[in-house]
Order: sequence, then C-alpha cells, then structure tokens
Amino acid sequence: MKIDLYKAVIDYDEKFDLLSLRRPGLKTTFNLEAGNLVFDFTNRDFVGLEIQDASRWLSDLAGAGFNLSSLTNAKIGFQDKSNFMRLLLVLSFGSKQMEKELIVQKFEPIAIPA
Repeated sequence: MKIDLYKAVIDYDEKFDLLSLRRPGLKTTFNLEAGNLVFDFTNRDFVGLEIQDASRWLSDLAGAGFNLSSLTNAKIGFQDKSNFMRLLLVLSFGSKQMEKELIVQKFEPIAIPA
C-alpha cells in the first residue's frame, strides 16, 4: 500500500546526536516512543519523528557513507495500522539518496498489579 510522502523540516543537534524530521506548520499534541524513535502526532495526523542516537541509528540502517551533517533534504511518510506503524524515510545527502521503510510493532499497555 502506498504511503504519501511529505517534505520534512530537518533539525540535527550534533551535540546530543538528535535528529528531528517534522512536517512544517503542525504542532505536536502527543507522542509514542519505540526504542530510540519518538513519533509525534497532532490529535489526528502524523507530525514527525525524533531519532535519538541518530548517527548510530543511521549507520545501522544504511551502512557507512551517510553523514547526518551532510543531510540536505528529507521526506517522511507514515501509515497507522491496527497492530503496527509504517514509516517511509527518503533522505538526501548531497548526491546520495537513501530510501528506507520501517515497520514498528505496536504493543498494548499491560496493567501491572501493585
């Protein structure tokens, strides 16, 4: 199934190795964490994504040759399914481009007795 892509505003904090990819003009009202990924949402729409430990994450995902300081363009797409979320990233590093689809499993919260 096709995922619509949106141009993302890129913010990379090299000191904290935090990459933020956000759709412009939308405000976050809540988020969901999945490991080192934080998905941001409005009440209805996907807003963006923060990636903690972004350099290692990118290296694990795409291999060597991609450096976040040379990230020039990004597009993000998101699809929410009943038991998983699909994320499509298209990242441009000068003349190199990387396209990756990620599937993130959803988990139901479990009540732990006191």
